[in-house]
Order: sequence, then structure tokens, then C-alpha cells
Amino acid sequence: MKNAIICGIIMMISILFMRCNTDETPEDIISHEKMVGILLDVYEAEAKLAELKLNRDTTIQIFKTYEQYIYDEHGIEEEVYKKSLTYYYDHPDKLEKIYETMLDSLALRETKAKAYEEAKQAKQDSIRKIELNKKKD
Repeated sequence: MKNAIICGIIMMISILFMRCNTDETPEDIISHEKMVGILLDVYEAEAKLAELKLNRDTTIQIFKTYEQYIYDEHGIEEEVYKKSLTYYYDHPDKLEKIYETMLDSLALRETKAKAYEEAKQAKQDSIRKIELNKKKD
């Protein structure tokens, strides 16, 4: 009898331990991938607004409007976003993975932007070179 009780207690503790250490995100929380996209959009909106150098009240009003646009674009409600953000703040290991993915995405965007600018500059240089050659003829 004692062995059965002890085994039962050990099983309950094991189940609780496994539930606490699960890597799965609850269903009502925004997924890692979707959260990355949302946070990238929020980051981009904040960066664009910072460049405008508007007064604080104006910036807050514009951001609120843009924030709603982000929610609509990703098909989420503000409450779900805030609950998910709280969840990820409470699980720093998962939040760290989100930020790592974001950094990778931002680095890729920066690389693409530089490549685009270099290609654009090379095209302009080629056009100038052709025009100079035409003037010489």
C-alpha cells in the first residue's frame, strides 16, 4: 500500500515537472514565428517615428494608429498581443529565441538593402558612363 502511494506521488510530481518544462507554447499565445513578425513591424514603426523627430504626444498618437494597423495586418487582437508579450517576458528563454530570430531578420534586411543600394549605384554609374561616351562621340 505504501509503495502504491509513493509511486502515485512520484508519478504526480513527474507529470507536474514535465508540464512545467514543456517547450510548447499555449494555444492562446501567439506563436514564435508570428511574434517575430509582429515585433519586427513594431520595431520598424518605432524606428520610422523616431526619424521624424515629432513631439512626444504626436508620436504616441501616430504610433497607436500604426499599432492597430499592425494588429489588423497580422489578424490579432491587442489583448492577445499583450497577453502573449507578457507570456514571453515570463519565459525569457523563449523571448531570447524571438530576439535572436529578429536580429537575424534585421541583419538579412540590412544586407538586402545594402545590396540594393549598391546595385542602384552601379546602374547609375553605368548610365553616366554611357552618357559620357555619347558626349565624346
